[in-house]
Amino acid sequence: MDKRKIILSFIGVLLIVLAAFGAKAIIDSNVKEVPEKSKVVKNVFVETVENRNVPIVVPANGNVTALKKTGAFF
Repeated sequence: MDKRKIILSFIGVLLIVLAAFGAKAIIDSNVKEVPEKSKVVKNVFVETVENRNVPIVVPANGNVTALKKTGAFF
């Protein structure tokens, strides 16, 4: 082999090794720390409820028709 091929081979191997070390350094520097979760206490306001009957009044006038009619007539 001539001198030029030896030098180019050496430079190629050197570049591959440097790229591997550079990639490892980038991967190691990209470590994300997990933030510590803070405990949040939420206040809830409550009321005492008394069960009772609630009248339902629907004021309406007019004719009533079925939205969907059935086929059976009784």
